Amino acid sequence: MIIIRQQQQHKLASSSSSSLSSSFSLRLSSSDSSIPSVNNSSSSTSSSSSFRNHLLLPINSDLATNKDTNNGGQLQLLRNHFYALRHGQSLANVAGLIASNPNIACTNYGLSDVGKKQAKEAETSDDDSSSQSQSPTGIVIVSSDLLRAKETAQIVADTIHSITIDIRLRERGFGDWDGGNDIHYNDVWKEDAIDPYHTKNNVESVWSVIDRATRCVIDWDKNDQKSGKNLGPGGYYWIICVAHGDVLQILQTPFNKNIDPSQHRSIQHLETATLRSLL
Repeated sequence: MIIIRQQQQHKLASSSSSSLSSSFSLRLSSSDSSIPSVNNSSSSTSSSSSFRNHLLLPINSDLATNKDTNNGGQLQLLRNHFYALRHGQSLANVAGLIASNPNIACTNYGLSDVGKKQAKEAETSDDDSSSQSQSPTGIVIVSSDLLRAKETAQIVADTIHSITIDIRLRERGFGDWDGGNDIHYNDVWKEDAIDPYHTKNNVESVWSVIDRATRCVIDWDKNDQKSGKNLGPGGYYWIICVAHGDVLQILQTPFNKNIDPSQHRSIQHLETATLRSLL
């Protein structure tokens, strides 16, 4: 049985306001199976088939050219409390490789021995400064289907009945850089800072990641309501999204109104096997 401890202070590098730290222990002992899995299909397609095919996931083409999405507004209305949990150290991390292609990463580049230990310990940092007066009604773990994330979710779940896979939590598609040295992350991030819509070298754009990841969060929040579960006054779930460095780094930006998506690297880097509150 895993205990997740919040014990470190999370700071946004771009924020001048002081952040508050919190400390608590959470024992993961059960999961509520009443929350249904989501439909990962979409009627929209990407105008750039290169990274669409790379992800094997339809992308909303509007996000490639238009900032005006209501996803950010909907995030402010979430009923449940969402957490981002990055996978433990993977074999790709050890080898210094970029591994985002699901054709490879769904079956290869799982956790290293260190990564498995990290997942078991699940030491976390969190920027949630609010005090939770009520324990969550239940805990739900939703994971990317890439092997390193799925293995992390399975270890963290421990005695929880199951995890649920949602492919919208896959790592950002790194296009032509996939399989290469991870030093090229910096090349991508430099372009992100200039243009969050860029798809140079067939890389998935920042806005494409925001679109699919925020839709994932919104759908899971709605699933709670569709389940018919009576949470009672103030009742809510903790929904833990187990995923990857870039997708979780980028996902944090719509939760922080003062951070432009192009500046996602200004948020403190999410280390492996680290949990961070989204909302």
